[in-house]
Formats: sequence, C-alpha cells, structure tokens
Amino acid sequence: MNYVQVQNDALDKIVAHKLEVERFADLNLIEALKIPEVKQLYDEIKDLKRQLAFNENSAKSSQNIEKCIVDKRKQLQKLLQQHNIKLSSLIPKYWCEKCKDSGMYEGQMCSCVKERATKVLMTSQDGNASDVEFANVNFNIFEDKDYVKQAYNIAKTFVEKIDTTKYNNFTILGGVGVGKTYLMQCMANLAMQQNRYVVYMSAFQLNQLFLNYHTAPMLEKNKIIEPVLTCEMLCIDDLGCEQMFNNVTTPMLTMIINERNLSSKKTVITSNLSLDEIRERYDYRLCSRLLDESVSLKIMLSGSDLRQTKK
Repeated sequence: MNYVQVQNDALDKIVAHKLEVERFADLNLIEALKIPEVKQLYDEIKDLKRQLAFNENSAKSSQNIEKCIVDKRKQLQKLLQQHNIKLSSLIPKYWCEKCKDSGMYEGQMCSCVKERATKVLMTSQDGNASDVEFANVNFNIFEDKDYVKQAYNIAKTFVEKIDTTKYNNFTILGGVGVGKTYLMQCMANLAMQQNRYVVYMSAFQLNQLFLNYHTAPMLEKNKIIEPVLTCEMLCIDDLGCEQMFNNVTTPMLTMIINERNLSSKKTVITSNLSLDEIRERYDYRLCSRLLDESVSLKIMLSGSDLRQTKK
C-alpha cells in the first residue's frame, strides 16, 4: 500500500472516529435531556447563545449575556453531578481538537492525518516505532557509547533546529543492526511531537511510489508524488535495498532530493552501504546532491549487530 493509500485510510479512520464519538455524545445528551430540569437549563443556554449571536446592542450587553451563559453552565454542571452524569460524557472526545476529527483544517488536510499515516508506515516496519524517543535511549548497549551519544545529540539538534539549520540532508550509515533505523525513528517522532509534517517509508516503499507515479494517469501523478515533495521531513529507511528500475529509481530519487534541497526541506536517510558503494550504485548527480557537505550531514554508526547482542 503506497503512502497516498495509507493517508486516505488514516483519514477514513479519523472521520469514522468522529462519527462514533459524536453519536455516543448525542445518545448521552438525549438521555440527560429526559430530566426536566436539565432540559430547561439546556434550552435556556441555547437561547442565550442565540441572543449573543444576534445581539446588536452595546458591548456591555454582550458581556451580560456571556456572564449569564457562564452562570447557567455552572448550574447545569452541578445539576448533572446530582444525577451522576459527567459533563464530559456529553462532549465528543475527538482525537484531534484542531480539526475535530474532520481530517481537514483551514482548507487543507490536517496534520493529524499525516501523523497517523506516518506512524502506520513506521509501525509496519517496527511495531514499537511509536515508542522510540531520544529520552528513552539506552546508550549502555553500544560498544562506543560516548561516540553514539554524540551522534544522537547531533541528530536531535538537527530536528530541533529544523527551521534554521543550513543542512538539508542527514545520512546515517553503518552495518546491519547498529541502530540506524532506531535513530531515524527518534528523529521522526521528535519532529512529529513538534507538529512537523513527516513522511516515513522504506526505500522499497519509495521505489514502489515511483513506479506508481510513472504508471498513473497524468491527473493523478501530482497526488502521488506530493507528500514526498512537500513534507517537512522525509525519512527513507534502508537506501540501497530497493530494486533498481531503469529510468525510474535513480532519476526519480535525484529529482526528489534536488527539489527538497531547493526548498530547504529535510531528508533523513539510513543505508547499509558505504559512501563508495552509494557512489557506485547511484549516478553522480544524485550523490552530489545527497552527499554535498555544504548541505548534508553524515553519521557512521559501527559495532556488532545489536539484535544478536540482545539475543
């Protein structure tokens, strides 16, 4: 399933949640309004709100109406408590207070949809990805913990200063199981905590997106490629594992990196390949954009396979 499909699925789930919590709150409200005193206060508050909306008198008049509404709400809350009804049960419990689980905010797809889609893709590769944070890193498991701690601090600073850093690309290199993906997940989760638009996918998934782009009708192409071009942080895991498709993989990857560099958007990449192997696998144009030290940071993690160490 490509990113657009994951994002659409995330939107469907959020909207479904909206309908469910609103239905639950409505049912609770219907039950509460069966109590005459509750219904009377509820109707009085509605009338006062209507008066406030259409009030054309002085500001002082509006203030008086607002004060009456506050007083009535306090009375209503007290009355509900007497009948063992929680006021919170009458209010929909949205996942996102910004868009009220509509999935749209100020005419655009809400960040909650993008974050949910990213977490789905992260979890599909690592079930614990959403729990990975810089604060939870156990540096004692690394052979050279001082070096790794320094590398993590550099990565954390890259995310924290995402708007001001001159670096656009952050490449994490190293052998199998040395913690590359874990570090990138820390970066992705921190960026999302800062309300950044993050897209996270494996190099294989990104390559599939490129294929979908090439085979899609012209009117659908922009929708397919838009997320990886416009997101504030694009995370590509395990670059080099993808199959190389002629006239697709390298040209598309070059275009993505080039466009993101031009707009100062951040790209984080992990790879088991060495720098020389990256240069051999991809053409000069891509490597010059990806590894240019004036706009790129590179970290090399070494050591034994941590997965085997844990076993």
